[in-house]
Amino acid sequence: MADLSRSPRISCILASKAVNNIIHAEWSVVGVSRSATCHLTISTIDDATNGNWLLSTPSPVTIQIIFYAANGGEKVCVFMGIIDQVVVQPLKRVLTVRGRDYSCLLMDTPLHSSFLNQTSSEIASSVAERHGLIGRITATTALVGAYSGDNHNKIILEAHSSVTTEWDILRSLANQEGFQFYIKKDTLIFLSPSDRTPAHHMLTEIDIQDVTIFRDVSEEGESTAIVKSWNTWDAKKYSNEISTTPAPQDSLESPMVQVAPRSVIFIHPNLANSRVISLSQRLQAAISTQRLTIYVSMLGNTNIDPQDMISIPGSYSTITQNYRIESIRYQFSASAGFIMRIRASANFS
Repeated sequence: MADLSRSPRISCILASKAVNNIIHAEWSVVGVSRSATCHLTISTIDDATNGNWLLSTPSPVTIQIIFYAANGGEKVCVFMGIIDQVVVQPLKRVLTVRGRDYSCLLMDTPLHSSFLNQTSSEIASSVAERHGLIGRITATTALVGAYSGDNHNKIILEAHSSVTTEWDILRSLANQEGFQFYIKKDTLIFLSPSDRTPAHHMLTEIDIQDVTIFRDVSEEGESTAIVKSWNTWDAKKYSNEISTTPAPQDSLESPMVQVAPRSVIFIHPNLANSRVISLSQRLQAAISTQRLTIYVSMLGNTNIDPQDMISIPGSYSTITQNYRIESIRYQFSASAGFIMRIRASANFS
């Protein structure tokens, strides 16, 4: 792996102003449908205004975190977003800022369009363009929402549903399409998994500081996935149920207790029957798969991204060696250096 972690330094750009003297910084990078966040503590000893300039800066206050590799090498922007909170402590000469990535733009924007006669990718593209974001979007062809009769005349998207913001609608569409949806710096990602080839990183024991493997046994066993929908335009109720019973395990004794089967019910308005069937199949596949979650603490490396694959040295992993990264949390300080905490998962039948 490229070495970006041994002697790094960082700075940030707040409201177009370069700011150094960062005491502590944390930021996350996610590959799922949720916000990434940042938290910086900055010394104001060299600031003539003691940080007060930021209290009067008009919103929105943008932030970029700039990472400099070892030995004055590569400069990388690792986080872009908007500040939610500013705290100035004039006696301690410290400034603290907290913010979110540009997903907050979509989360704070209510729906103002019914998106008639559009595909999922067209909706994603229009949202990205509205906010000045770059779009990495897989083209789709099917119109989304509910249909009237056999002529496929598009009706109001998500009518009678709880979808209220642009973030909600894109997250819902990504779930329906089976796409990856998240914001990475100034780019809106709305991709089919087949359109992104994840990098594969072989971690070394020199890099790794700690590994924790977590298995939720309660989610295993007999399960049932149920999807229901009342279609207003067809005036019909559609429902599909799929159950799975795990293979019996060899045992000298019968179990002392019996665990009740687990049911997961998903209810959504105005779905076509074909959509109800496909959603129930995907839901059952997800809940019937055993899942391991692994947390890896290691020296920081900005070349590793969410959705990439990592392999853990054999002495650390007892079941599988390949894990897909869900999120990364970076920490930087003068005392502790640059470290990262990876959350990744491995699925196996």
